Amino acid sequence: MKILFLLIILLSSIFAKIEISGDARVRPRLDIIETGEPTSDSDDFYFLYRARLNINSDIGDGYFFNSKLGSNSPAGFKKMGKGVKVEDENYDNQGLDFVELYFGYKKEKSGLWGGLLPIKHNSAMDIHFYPNKLLDIPWVIWNNSTITGFAGYQQFSNHKFNWFLSVDNQRVDNIDGTNIELNDDYTFGINSTVKIGELNFNPHLLYAISDENSVSPITFGSDFHLPNIGVFTSSLSFFKSMNSNLEKYEIDHFRFKLNGKINEGMLNFFFDIATKNQTEEPDRVLKYIWASYSYKWFNGEFGDIVLRPTIRIQNGSITNENYLRTKFELTMEIRFK
Repeated sequence: MKILFLLIILLSSIFAKIEISGDARVRPRLDIIETGEPTSDSDDFYFLYRARLNINSDIGDGYFFNSKLGSNSPAGFKKMGKGVKVEDENYDNQGLDFVELYFGYKKEKSGLWGGLLPIKHNSAMDIHFYPNKLLDIPWVIWNNSTITGFAGYQQFSNHKFNWFLSVDNQRVDNIDGTNIELNDDYTFGINSTVKIGELNFNPHLLYAISDENSVSPITFGSDFHLPNIGVFTSSLSFFKSMNSNLEKYEIDHFRFKLNGKINEGMLNFFFDIATKNQTEEPDRVLKYIWASYSYKWFNGEFGDIVLRPTIRIQNGSITNENYLRTKFELTMEIRFK
């Protein structure tokens, strides 16, 4: 059925305004974990792979349909070597899912869409939805940068406000005639861009809507775009998340970021410090470094091939202050359109 579905889409693209694009990656990784307890330390070299297919359509007057096919797994990746036989219960071949599926409209001063839709990664999403992870881009890895819900934008004078409403948890309201007094969980988010003189910043606000039976944080802060440092663009961000029911905590997240072209490639670097103050557990301070260099190996009419060596270092975790994880990676990516 999946092959038939793809054939229908490919044939439809010939006769309708449907755009097909995608990407595929192979990633060897050396993964070293130190815990402070030698019997729990580990190091492993393994390979990851991922492929995604975008199928989008513009039907006119601003109305559109967007979708993405891939694997509904952490960051869409699978690990090579997980089983070799279909009848093996541990077989874990690449599945095919809609990891994005939404439609709506985008016009000059307003837009609205709904379904399974992407929300661009930022640190506010990390600490709001993953208060026990905080670092190593959990919003990208564990949520594939998507929500189920609604999003859009509205232009007021010279300011554009982007918003979303995430449906986080649907609870049954009635069971066999008995009312269940549990509210569904939602998160409302809004952000904009503000310019004061030479300073550009992007304030964000995330507000969880639920009852005392759910963790309901409020998260706020901003990205600040700084003057260039030589060939590098630079930015700072600071976000704070607070929760007072079920688990009382406060989280501060600071990031310094640099991006710039070096020779034929692009260097990306950021440094994070996250602090979690909690009433029933020890306070934690976590640090994180990401550095990658993207080099375009091939650039053709219908796509390109990019090589991206990366190092990712996390010092500390919510449960272990001695935790240290280092990942050395080489991502080989093909992008087609």
